[in-house]
Amino acid sequence: MNIQDEFVTILINSWAELGICHAVIAPGSRSTPLALGLMRDKRISVHTKLDERSAGYVGLGIGLKTGVPAVVVTTSGTAAISLYPSIAEASLSRVPLIAVTADRPNDLHGVGAPQTLDQDGIFSKFTRWEISWPPATKSDEYAWASLGARSFFEAKYGGEGPGPTHLNLAFREPLLDRDQVSQKTVTVPKFTSSQKSAKLDGADTASLFRAGGKGVFVLSSNCGFEDSSVLIDLANRLSWPVVAELTSGLRNGSQNVIEHADLLMKVREIADDLVPDTIVAFGTQTSSKATNLWMKTCREKGSQIIFVDPFWRFGDPDRIASRFFDCDPDDFIDQVGAIVEKVSDKSVDKGPTSGEGSSWLSSWQKYDQKAEGAIEKALGQSNSLTGPEVARTLYDSLPEGSSVLLASSMPVRDANWFVHAKSGGIETYSNRGANGIDGLISTSIGLSIAQNSIDQRSKGPVAALIGDLAFLHDISGLVQLSGQAGEIPPIVLVVVDNGGGGIFSFLPQAEILEKSEFEALFGTPHNHEIDEIAKGLGHEAVVVNSIDELKEAFSKVFYKEALFQEDLPC
Repeated sequence: MNIQDEFVTILINSWAELGICHAVIAPGSRSTPLALGLMRDKRISVHTKLDERSAGYVGLGIGLKTGVPAVVVTTSGTAAISLYPSIAEASLSRVPLIAVTADRPNDLHGVGAPQTLDQDGIFSKFTRWEISWPPATKSDEYAWASLGARSFFEAKYGGEGPGPTHLNLAFREPLLDRDQVSQKTVTVPKFTSSQKSAKLDGADTASLFRAGGKGVFVLSSNCGFEDSSVLIDLANRLSWPVVAELTSGLRNGSQNVIEHADLLMKVREIADDLVPDTIVAFGTQTSSKATNLWMKTCREKGSQIIFVDPFWRFGDPDRIASRFFDCDPDDFIDQVGAIVEKVSDKSVDKGPTSGEGSSWLSSWQKYDQKAEGAIEKALGQSNSLTGPEVARTLYDSLPEGSSVLLASSMPVRDANWFVHAKSGGIETYSNRGANGIDGLISTSIGLSIAQNSIDQRSKGPVAALIGDLAFLHDISGLVQLSGQAGEIPPIVLVVVDNGGGGIFSFLPQAEILEKSEFEALFGTPHNHEIDEIAKGLGHEAVVVNSIDELKEAFSKVFYKEALFQEDLPC
């Protein structure tokens, strides 16, 4: 028996024992022992993808949905480097991922061996942990089990939060042994995460979270709540509004949740009327420039700006924080709730229907209702397609149990600004770590694979709302969908085709540069027929040109693999 087979068997067993269910493999020779070992372990579903860059994003999508790392395997050379974009995104979005790159032994480096480059530490700026491991030459089973366990624990519970780990594993030929594959296993190390927040100071906390006072909760991507109901409950008791982006998971129809904060903050008089005493922010910076500017203005007017993060991430690019709390969000809210109840019983007992706090919340609600009414009126006047109408129609049409991936350009903004709450349990995701538009089709594949494996009661479709440039960036992902209908559950790609980089029209460059210069450098118009590309790869594709056509199309295809393209007049 090849000692490398024994190494791989024990490594993979440790992953399976710890709960890893998915591996994404890009074909290659040097990674043969890993690929074969993963395929033969029936506890792990193997998904083979032709392109390493796409494979990385498929693994990202699986981790994004499940919170459990997928193992992504590549061969050596430039194949390994192709994982860089997805690893950067996983790191900045705090998505667990285990990248495993096969390598040649050290004695084949620097001597002209083919498909060989220095892979040691190639992802070091973005990994939670990494290691290069030499070819197995003698049995070291406990070290091998520990290797697998640590790659999992660091990816899921790393000191800077979940993120990618990297194993660079060298294999020596022969890569394949004709003898029986090793069945040997050893005890896998266990890990218990018991991160606890520091105890909050009662008097100090009570002053910040004064019942009936003027405060606001702001939540964006990666807000970190296991149970969002605890925050909604506290907001209700304090009569505080909750500004929640779709990707936070808190846009749930609660009376405290403000859905159109971005539109409100663009009106100077409203923004000036809604200056709080305290803003408590969870997650990354919001995707709304208007909301971020409002927070900065509030700080200048004396508001306390508090950031809560369990991993000491200083997510404050505008440098507006009054203080940071290194706390688990759920534990933080539990502690705040207990302190407020203890020291402010009288104020809390008044509830959300009376007092200064009630008036404060009511002002937000009235403005939000006016914004919703204005949106309904504006979007209901025309049957023509615009980005906001597409986003709103998509969410209104989705069945319960669906997941949506939003591109980090205009789609995530259109959805955040114009989509209203729906109680049907629609989960929203976006690659807002590095904010790139690449790899989105592949990420949606990962989401769909994961959704199908963990949700046996309600397998709603996965929809991706992306632009035409994002589509062209990840045609490789569309290739992965071809001929894999049995493996990949239904995906609906909604492509907003506005003829190039529409989001750049909002930049100052659009006003300063000559139109020809702007179009050449930023507008990037293209002559590609999106629907024809999809059809050429074996997918059904429909071009719609009105909201009525879009609604009809959505009603027919949410449980079929299909692609839809909207041609927008902008």
